[in-house]
Amino acid sequence: MSLSTHETSISFEDEKGAITDFLSKFKGQEKDLAQDFANINLGAGGGRVENVLSNAQTNLDLQQKIANRDQQLLSIDLEDIYTHENTLSELVSRIRNNTRRYVLLFSEVVDKLMPLPTKDISEKDEVIDVILHQRRERNEQIEGSASRFPNHLLRR
Repeated sequence: MSLSTHETSISFEDEKGAITDFLSKFKGQEKDLAQDFANINLGAGGGRVENVLSNAQTNLDLQQKIANRDQQLLSIDLEDIYTHENTLSELVSRIRNNTRRYVLLFSEVVDKLMPLPTKDISEKDEVIDVILHQRRERNEQIEGSASRFPNHLLRR
């Protein structure tokens, strides 16, 4: 017995464009920490937190911190996507309904937008950072070859 298929008219290239626009232009609002903790919903979800704190930085600033190995995680709040443009509320609903696919789309867009590190590798860095640096250097040396490391192996 096979699973039924569902045909959609969603263009994932257009979705990547909307995601790129959000990641490159959105600037998070400074949120009140006390208010955010007061709004945590610990209902039937078993401790699920409803609000995620945002910094008053652009996503590109956060990506630079990730590239420099100062930060390890890029957290994206659906509420921020919703407030970026009210027309993207459809995007939020599609993300909620097909989260796995949109995580991959966000990963692809972040990989394309990720800036080069401005800090050099030092003896204080972890081994994984050195390995990733060597992989990036190897990819630059063999430009256009099929034996390049894929983007998901260049992430931390």
